[in-house]
Amino acid sequence: MGTASFVLRAQAADTGGMYTLVESSRMNVGEGPGLHVHTREDETFIVLEGRYWFLVGDQELIGDQGTVVYCPRNAPHRFEVLSPRSRMLHMFTPGGIDDYFRRNYEALETERLDALADEFGIRFLD
Repeated sequence: MGTASFVLRAQAADTGGMYTLVESSRMNVGEGPGLHVHTREDETFIVLEGRYWFLVGDQELIGDQGTVVYCPRNAPHRFEVLSPRSRMLHMFTPGGIDDYFRRNYEALETERLDALADEFGIRFLD
């Protein structure tokens, strides 16, 4: 994702394991993760700036500033950035996915990224 930035805003250790909060920004128009599922946590998206397209299960929607999208664990989902400027919070409940985001930057080879996703219960579907 080229210019993307992911910043841990609240770690599981800070929230008694209740949630992890990640802020994503600086993604290019059309960028976003492939279709995937989280097997261990629910994910809630909170759009802070810009416009996004979401797919959760078979439901599609467009989200602007203030939109909240809930995605339960095991539901296939993805999103794409639709505007030049974008910022979004990702709340994972329960917490614990912190190290996935920390270590994702270190895993440069596809094989390592796949192994890292497996370790954190993330399955990419496309």
